[in-house]
Amino acid sequence: ANVYKNQEKDVHPPLYYFLLHTVCSLFPNMYSKWFGLVINLIFFILTFFLLGLLSYELTKDKILVFLTCFLYGFSPGTLSGIVFIRMYMMLAFWFLLLSYVHLKMLKRRNSPFSRFQLFFLSFVILCGCLTQYYFLVFLFFISFGYSLFLSREKRWKEWILYGISVLGSIFIAFFLYPASFSHIFTDYRGKDVQTAFWDQDVFLERLLYFFQLINEHSFYGTLIGIFLFFLVSFLILNIFLQKKWKSILSSIHPGFSILFLGTLGYFLIISKITLMLGEESNRYFVPILGLLYFFLSFVFVWIFKNVDSIFSTKGKGLKIGMAIVFLFFTSIYFLGYTHGHILFLYPEQKEQIAFAKKHRESDVIVLSHNYAACSSDFKMRVWSSFYSI
Repeated sequence: ANVYKNQEKDVHPPLYYFLLHTVCSLFPNMYSKWFGLVINLIFFILTFFLLGLLSYELTKDKILVFLTCFLYGFSPGTLSGIVFIRMYMMLAFWFLLLSYVHLKMLKRRNSPFSRFQLFFLSFVILCGCLTQYYFLVFLFFISFGYSLFLSREKRWKEWILYGISVLGSIFIAFFLYPASFSHIFTDYRGKDVQTAFWDQDVFLERLLYFFQLINEHSFYGTLIGIFLFFLVSFLILNIFLQKKWKSILSSIHPGFSILFLGTLGYFLIISKITLMLGEESNRYFVPILGLLYFFLSFVFVWIFKNVDSIFSTKGKGLKIGMAIVFLFFTSIYFLGYTHGHILFLYPEQKEQIAFAKKHRESDVIVLSHNYAACSSDFKMRVWSSFYSI
């Protein structure tokens, strides 16, 4: 009840905080970062294996699955999401689970989806909505893509059932947590989002800002170079594949375009509406990093497999290409680790915490206009007592 009331005064839904409160309540009179880190580690492990399942469901390619999981599991961006004790790693899990459920529903092309699938879809949507409101952005684009697929297939009964399940789940989430209405539409953060959404003047500036954040902290500034490599490779391969594009495109899983739409749509909208907090804004893109690494892995593998096919290298092209990709990402990840691109570790506070521990029995007076922020500061927890003025 306390968690519920506290979150009503905040700007986030309560599910993650219920979980954190439950874990903390198992260890009364204790304060440890590990209460939050263990939750994030568990959701990271679940997300890691779910990403592998999703990648295999889309491609049936074990090499691609391994590459995707490697890129995601060791990325500084992913590690930043793990050490940041908030709901974003949990949200990443709901993003991938929502994606995986849709892939399973797509698999039943010649038969209607089951009641269990609809129930499970509703459960995932409910949990996602109660974790972070940005889940609704990703849900919108995934649902839009899947609805187009059902419309094209003229599966109108399933289209209606799907729409009822999605909208009904959102309604239940809002019913269970009515504060969502004020958080989204009337509170200060909701108004900030609305203002940013309708402001067209800085959209391109915002896109570049958040692209550069992801580029710097997850790819060590190499993402533009990777895209250029893809472009040049496509131009060269197009010389040999001009008459094969139709069969190549038809062989791609239909879920690929739906998940790409969800990932791209989420990036565009969140870049438009979210807070510009410097490097800390990377947390808003942790939920789509897994899908981003999947798409990059897909293109890498596709390029090197076509090199194999065109030049008849009997697998050597793929092996050499994968070795280069692994070496390249291992290098940029190492550089990222050593240049502080794993965020939220706060190494600059070591001296402050050491000083606080040395004087922990002393009385401390803190001048602050915000007692709540002061009392939640980790450094303040070191002292036996402090007084805020």
